[in-house]
Amino acid sequence: VSEILEPKKAFVYFTHSHEAFKPMLAAKGDKIATYHPENNITSFQEQITSQFAFHQLETDILGPETTGDARQYNSIRPFVQEALAHDEYDIVLDLHRDAVKADIATLQVGDESYAKIYIVVGGEHANHKWNEQLANNLSIQLNKLVPGISRGVVVKSGKGVNGVYNQDLSKNAILIELGGIDSTEVEVNRTIAILAKAVSNLFHQQITS
Repeated sequence: VSEILEPKKAFVYFTHSHEAFKPMLAAKGDKIATYHPENNITSFQEQITSQFAFHQLETDILGPETTGDARQYNSIRPFVQEALAHDEYDIVLDLHRDAVKADIATLQVGDESYAKIYIVVGGEHANHKWNEQLANNLSIQLNKLVPGISRGVVVKSGKGVNGVYNQDLSKNAILIELGGIDSTEVEVNRTIAILAKAVSNLFHQQITS
C-alpha cells in the first residue's frame, strides 16, 4: 500500500538580492552590470515556485522587499529566523549568483547549456556537519540528473569569510550559487528545473531507502 506523502517544504531566500546576470540586463537594454535593484536573481522566484510545485515541493519565498538592500547576512537573519520559527522546512536555500565567468559557470550538454551550481556550507557553527551532508547529497542528485551540473560543495571557514551564512538556524540550510555573471536566463531556468527535480529525488530516496 502506498501511503499518501505530505509534500515536502522548501524555504527560499536571497541574502544578496541584487546579484544580477549580465546577459539578462543586456536583453532588457539595461547597462551591463553585475548588480541591479530589480532585474536580478530574485526575477526567478516564479520559476522556482512553479518548478518546485511540479515536483511536489511546497515553497515559501522570502521576498527581497522585506529586507531592503539585503547585502548582509546580519540584516536578513531576523527575517529567516522568523520564518523558521513559524514553520517546519525540509530544506532551506539561500540563493546567490556566483561571481565567476562563463568558462567556470556554464555546462554544455549537446545543444543545451546550463548554469552550474556550487554549494556553499559554513563550517563555523555546531550544525555544519548536517548542512554539509545535505549539501553533498544534493550535489550527488544534481550530477545524477545532469553530470557536471554541480561544481560540488565547499565548506568555508577561517579569516575573510562569513563561515556561518545563517546556516546555524537550521540543519537543513545550504547556500546555492546559481550560475555566474555571464549565465543567461535560459540557462538559469534550465538549472532551476534540475534543482527542483534533484531536491525532490533527495527526499524521495530518503523515504524509499
